[in-house]
Amino acid sequence: MRAIVAVFACAISLVVAGCGGGGDSNAPAEKKINILWAKWAPADALQKLSEEYTKKTGIVVTINQKPWADYGAVKGQEFANRSDTYDIIIGDSQWIGQGVVGGHYVELTDLIKQHTDTFADVAPAAKSFYAEYPKGSQRYYAVACESDAMAIAYRKDLFEDPKHQAAFKEFLKKNTQPEFELAVPKTWEQLYWISNYFKNGSGIEGMAGIVMPTVASYDQATMSFQSMLWAFGGDWGDQHKLTATIGSPDATAALAFMKKLIDTSSAQGATMDYGDVLSTYTSGRSAMAMTYFAFFPAFNSPTDNRDYHAKTGYFNVPAGPKGRFTALGGQGMSVNAHISPARQHQAKEYLVWFSGDDIQTEWARLGGFTAHTKILKTDAFLKAAPYNGLFEEAFGMMRDFWNIPEYDQLLTVAQNNISATLQGRQTPEEATKIMQAEHENILKTATK
Repeated sequence: MRAIVAVFACAISLVVAGCGGGGDSNAPAEKKINILWAKWAPADALQKLSEEYTKKTGIVVTINQKPWADYGAVKGQEFANRSDTYDIIIGDSQWIGQGVVGGHYVELTDLIKQHTDTFADVAPAAKSFYAEYPKGSQRYYAVACESDAMAIAYRKDLFEDPKHQAAFKEFLKKNTQPEFELAVPKTWEQLYWISNYFKNGSGIEGMAGIVMPTVASYDQATMSFQSMLWAFGGDWGDQHKLTATIGSPDATAALAFMKKLIDTSSAQGATMDYGDVLSTYTSGRSAMAMTYFAFFPAFNSPTDNRDYHAKTGYFNVPAGPKGRFTALGGQGMSVNAHISPARQHQAKEYLVWFSGDDIQTEWARLGGFTAHTKILKTDAFLKAAPYNGLFEEAFGMMRDFWNIPEYDQLLTVAQNNISATLQGRQTPEEATKIMQAEHENILKTATK
């Protein structure tokens, strides 16, 4: 995933009363629900799933999809205008603080308590990352919608080719590196050398070692960087104390490693968006692709990945010198505080319906990633796609970016400097020094 911070008293009144552009608060809700989300395959799946809700209730559900590059800006406009355009906002995990403190999200704590059986099986990590604010408060403003994390797809046919396995051993020897097999890497360093081989030693013209989202728009470069940041021992800072630590030596080492890794990517490797990652991999021009699980159905599709879907394997991100972590993705569903009480009630009923076990099972069948742990363990889920078995493990590795109201200011600084480093316009040392200073300035005036 434009900070709008309201006066606390106004925020509370908006959450409770649902005022601000909602029209006649006593008017009955129209039989329709408008939902804001990003433009991608899970949104298509939710639209299809919601047809069942329409059959059951007569309420027409419309998923309004916005391009990723515009998704955050549309949310910012809606918040700034205290708009009642959307009944439900499916927002990135980083938005939760801004949505709550600004008075834009309805509190759902009581709803979740009233439907304990429905929400009992939601993974604790999903509740915390997608719905809870402040952290540890046990106050909730969303329900888990699309759970997600970064992972990696790879060309099994290339990794398992005896010619490449032999050539890879010689490549390591030539570069005075310890020998290891051309297989799923255990560490980021091993992944780097595999990527380096396919870029510079495999003899395959135009082949990139790895591709990942790196573009400066929205959050893409930052999301890719995070798995390495934490694995090398770095962090953004302390959200409770509002202190920044991105200038640490560990964070600098992580960014230097990422720059080295991106040098084994394609010519466009430092400016790729999610779509570029998909098209480069499915056209056979990269040996590996790191992106979110939500994009993996395209890799597994005979239509979208015609030549390589059966030749593609998957693995969770490897370990670094100081741990193994993955960047949280996905979104929670929140009810817009600026719509009438009747519309809020109608939206809440949809959230409860969506969160039921039967609907979550169908959501998973359609390609969505559920946060219900029992479903993640079922044979139906595990056998539905070759990467599904990795997802429960990924839950235990997840971490996230800042989710305080000032997250977007912090994110812009991160995006600008990570992208500049990957493109060779500044050094990792310069980037982390700038990020540290600018994050400190932002946090000085952050909402307590």
